[in-house]
Amino acid sequence: MNSVIIILTPSSLKPEEYRIHIPAKGNHLFPSLYKEIDLETNDISVMKRTYNPKYHELSIGEWLSVHRDELEPGDKLIIEVVVPMKRYRLKKATSHHLPVDLI
Repeated sequence: MNSVIIILTPSSLKPEEYRIHIPAKGNHLFPSLYKEIDLETNDISVMKRTYNPKYHELSIGEWLSVHRDELEPGDKLIIEVVVPMKRYRLKKATSHHLPVDLI
């Protein structure tokens, strides 16, 4: 699996937080040390982010603030690996992106 699905929580949508937690089954896709990664999006181009391996968190404030009005707790995001440990792609999941058990 070269992607991870993140389910948004109420706290991840708070402007003072704007962080997403990477589920345990997706941790192997990210660096084990603090490292800057590139995060591609369709509308902001590439964001430089530092992955926090201690808490398995990633700050995506720029993207979340742009999409805040169209997101709510329970929505799903997908982060795909483009170049392992260096470059990733972030997008909002739609039903055709998800395995049947996550729809």
